[in-house]
Amino acid sequence: DHLEVYIQYACKKPVSMAPALKWWNKPLIGYQWLFHRKGPAATNHFEAGGFIRSNEHEKYPNIMFHFLPLAIRYDGSSPGAGHGYQVHVGPMYSDAQGSVKIQSTDPRVYPKLRFNYLSTEQDRREWGEAVRCARNILNQPAFGEFNAGELSPGPQVESDEEVLNWVAKDGETALHPSCTCKMGTDDMSVVDPVSMKVHGVESL
Repeated sequence: DHLEVYIQYACKKPVSMAPALKWWNKPLIGYQWLFHRKGPAATNHFEAGGFIRSNEHEKYPNIMFHFLPLAIRYDGSSPGAGHGYQVHVGPMYSDAQGSVKIQSTDPRVYPKLRFNYLSTEQDRREWGEAVRCARNILNQPAFGEFNAGELSPGPQVESDEEVLNWVAKDGETALHPSCTCKMGTDDMSVVDPVSMKVHGVESL
């Protein structure tokens, strides 16, 4: 899975999507999408992003960015009532390996998941670089007319240790799980248990 954090900034100008969160705007937003397929609900607003190398030694981009014209969390909470924006950032090729273990023969008992984030030297180094790169981009002159200061993690989080502690506390899934898929012969299965090939895909 891709772990990510939000680097959030307050915005000087009233140009973010913050008004869409107000309850009195939601009926119109719902109407626009339901009957016209347009308006703020017609997009997830992650319409800008990028991939960069975190240092000059990397051969390929290893850090992923998504820009959102709103300062908010996936659970819907916002750091403030005003306008803001954020970058979702994290390493793409973490070498940290987790595990999934079956705890019981009872299928109703959930398996034990161990994500093992930040457990390797490379993973910890890339996280420090990812946060520094995001801050560097968001403090460029192009953002000057909008930048009203960092909200999260905040300017007090500066050293590598402070950044890693913040990532460990604040990081969450980017909902990009990989390396698992359902095996079977029913319509909802992905992999054939006999041939180990993907259903409906040639040569895979």
